[in-house]
Amino acid sequence: MVPRTPLVTPIAYFARDDRPSARLAVGYVVATMVTAVASVLFISRQTGEIPTAALWNGQVLYRLVVEFSLVVFPGWVLVSVLIHVPIWFTGPDGAFLETMIVVGESHVTMIVLIVVLVASSLLPVALLDPAVIAAGVTASSGMSLLVGGLKLVETIWAAVIQTSGLVFVHDVPAEKAGIVTLGVGLVLFVL
Repeated sequence: MVPRTPLVTPIAYFARDDRPSARLAVGYVVATMVTAVASVLFISRQTGEIPTAALWNGQVLYRLVVEFSLVVFPGWVLVSVLIHVPIWFTGPDGAFLETMIVVGESHVTMIVLIVVLVASSLLPVALLDPAVIAAGVTASSGMSLLVGGLKLVETIWAAVIQTSGLVFVHDVPAEKAGIVTLGVGLVLFVL
């Protein structure tokens, strides 16, 4: 069966003639933002940080959408630039837009991470404090060991997807693409 997302078999996914897809890349990036906003609202409500009335007046939602838009979309471009420039210097074919599309399609891993973090806050046995999960979703500093570990797994997973996509769109060796994507991912993880 042909993979419909790059999550499990990214090489087979990007080997398809209709991949990478700009439409899907934009969809994954927008879905990342929507998932992040929804998770912050959900966890904030669960921890009592946001009263129910404040959720429905629209100000909180508007503020979150603006804040996440100012992070997610410029972040997509920044990561694309940080990956594309070293790949471009190696001399392969491929435009910046293709790199940006591959990076956008790798956002599917972030959606899975956010869903796992929110789901872990619902466990009957409190393995994690919802406030810790909220901190991990909204800020990278002060992450718990579990949240940090999950984010590291997501970073490596995204790098594998990006590497697979770059191999197909730029015809670059997997080793070079892997070094660049994992390097960029780990640097951003540490920051």
